[in-house]
Amino acid sequence: MLGFSAYVHSPMTDEIAHFAAGLGHWLYGDFELYNVNPPLARTIGTLPVYVAMPRDDDEISKLYSHVGSSRDEHGIIVSHRKEFSIGDRLMPQLGSSYFFWLMIARWSCIPFSCVGAWVCFAWASELYGQRAGFTALILWCTSPLVLAFGGALTPDVPSGAMGILALYRYWKWTRESSFGNAYLAGLTIGLAELTKSTWILLHPMLFFVTVTIWIMRSDRLSVAMQCVFQLTLAWIVLLAGYGFSDQFKPLGEFDFASPQLQIREYAESGELVSVVGNRFRDTWMGSIPVPLPTEFVRGIDTQESAMAAQTIVGFLFGELRLGGWWYYYLVVLMLKCTVGELGLFAIATLGNIGTFLFARRPQSVDSGSLNSAILPYRIRIETVLLLGPVVLYLVMLSYHTGLNRHARYMLQFLPLCFVWASQAVTFFPHRPWPRLGTIVLATCGALSSLFYFPHSLSYFNELVGGPSQGYRYLSGTNVDWGHNVFYLRDELKRRGWDSVGASLWTRYDLKLMGIQAEITKIPKWSSESLLEKPEDRGKVLLPGRYAVSVCIVQGTMGVPSGTKKGEPIDNGYTYFQEFKPVGHIGYSIWLYDLSEENLLASKSWGEIYRQHIELQQKQNKATD
Repeated sequence: MLGFSAYVHSPMTDEIAHFAAGLGHWLYGDFELYNVNPPLARTIGTLPVYVAMPRDDDEISKLYSHVGSSRDEHGIIVSHRKEFSIGDRLMPQLGSSYFFWLMIARWSCIPFSCVGAWVCFAWASELYGQRAGFTALILWCTSPLVLAFGGALTPDVPSGAMGILALYRYWKWTRESSFGNAYLAGLTIGLAELTKSTWILLHPMLFFVTVTIWIMRSDRLSVAMQCVFQLTLAWIVLLAGYGFSDQFKPLGEFDFASPQLQIREYAESGELVSVVGNRFRDTWMGSIPVPLPTEFVRGIDTQESAMAAQTIVGFLFGELRLGGWWYYYLVVLMLKCTVGELGLFAIATLGNIGTFLFARRPQSVDSGSLNSAILPYRIRIETVLLLGPVVLYLVMLSYHTGLNRHARYMLQFLPLCFVWASQAVTFFPHRPWPRLGTIVLATCGALSSLFYFPHSLSYFNELVGGPSQGYRYLSGTNVDWGHNVFYLRDELKRRGWDSVGASLWTRYDLKLMGIQAEITKIPKWSSESLLEKPEDRGKVLLPGRYAVSVCIVQGTMGVPSGTKKGEPIDNGYTYFQEFKPVGHIGYSIWLYDLSEENLLASKSWGEIYRQHIELQQKQNKATD
């Protein structure tokens, strides 16, 4: 399924930049490219491209010499993102072969999904039995989010797969403390950090678990040595992923962009006046060498700066808002996960709460095994390792409301939820009907997801009416990511549309996708759209056929970057909500066939179109 998905879907918005960045890592060792995400997934994805793709090195080097960093009028760095401009120019240079090599890069990332599937099965089987193992495997392999992004050149599924692998190997070490298991734990923790920088937050959580274990053990020296070995190895793996280049840079030498790491001066009105610079530059802390790759640190800072800016338009239950809602991802979980996933997780959680509240206190603790209960005595290590990261990252996502657009961020912890939820099928051993109910839940959830494949990116569960109703609740990559242009090409050909107005969430010329129809620009509506001159008629929406991204119709894409909180949020295309689509492409692109009657009846365009007709009639009379 992932191989097929990689074949039929057009380039997603960020994939173009990941492709350019991964190729740049191999060609020039430039880890500034897409530094907001560590490089492991895209370097593995683009390895066969680097080895086998024919290319003109001179022309390629011209693309990668482009400087993309920029600052605003206050001196704040607003972009290190030159990978996007490079990617935009790399696609037309490679031509039609680009899509073949992107597919190869996507296929090269599928092994990450296989790792995630295996760990879900193995860990659930060891914890709760083989029936639970198969349930966790099914939850992973039929998850709409895994099916949507497991065949893409993005770090979302790799981060989930490598994260659960790291936690699984750490859990194995807690069961049998040895330097062999410590080696595997440290190695996989480092690999997880190379897929997503937020996995570095594993260290404080695992520190708490390790200290608890150390207190309970008699061989404390051995445990301490193994912990230091784990941490050191994870650090070395992280440095190796960046080619051991540019680490130990003094803290004061960074050009930070996030407000937390800058000294900023504000006027009494609260407006930003100026930026003095790095808050550590002239302090004793400024000379401290940072033991992490420079681009790893800069990437975290760039991401934090983007989230603090609160410029992304959030969309929830039909409401547009700059920034977002703290409970956004809790809602996303309820809408984007299958009913089976939600039901099994709820049963597993309620069952464990009941056990925690009413189970008898154990008579003794086995101090010879690291798999003993940790404080409080009835919470076990596996519970902390499975649910701890889930709570940690949900809190982080809820705090950073500037991220309110992407359900794919939940893939970092979703496999842990699958393992936890799988234990539900082992409940009710002597009650056949409740036990059968858990199996039915798992089956119905899997079938629901598979029914909508390969349009899994736009999946919504039955609680809200399925994908066809999802646009009422969420936007962004929860609905569209420019991935259905190939399907649009085929549908235009089937309908015989030789001309179409298009406004899609893409960064490339649609002609590169093989669309034969003439592509025209769709005019924006604004309060100043009334006709004043004959040449203004190009600003008028005319009868014709149109293809528009659902996100653009909702108003979340194309909003002017200077929009501030309290100002009206308008991208100029929400008027399409007045018209009824004649078709849809994979729940992410709406097709319209507008007549004169449609336009005259429109609240937005009715008066303007009447003026256009009158103006055209006057011109025709003058010509006669």
